[in-house]
Amino acid sequence: MELTLIRKRLEPTFTGGELHVNGGFECYTLEDPVRAPGIKIPGDTAIPFGTYQLELRWSGTFKRMMPYLRNVPHFEDVMLHWGNTSQNTRGCILVANIEDWARARVLKSVDAFNGLWPRLTRQFTAADEPVTIAVIADRGGSP
Repeated sequence: MELTLIRKRLEPTFTGGELHVNGGFECYTLEDPVRAPGIKIPGDTAIPFGTYQLELRWSGTFKRMMPYLRNVPHFEDVMLHWGNTSQNTRGCILVANIEDWARARVLKSVDAFNGLWPRLTRQFTAADEPVTIAVIADRGGSP
């Protein structure tokens, strides 16, 4: 299973994008703002462009198993989860069914997560191949 996060809106206060699963649109994404390479403001910076393997781990915050990104340089505990604004991210990737870029937010986030979750857990249970997420710019590569 291949997830691709296409960053489409690189704004000063947030990053808006789309999540595709095996090439097809799944949902919208919201992250903290992308910063210049080497600059990180803890809890307020999007993860670097790149490809990461996902794993399921227990989240003390959400009190359940959650999808985490492995080996993100200079970041810890990055996961895909629900939320509505960049205040909910702290470096993580929010998923949602509705984008509202004019208000720097996403909506129907729990619905989007609940739609993605069964597909992820089936893939992890099958364990045929790793689940990866490629984080790219709108043009197909990193800026």
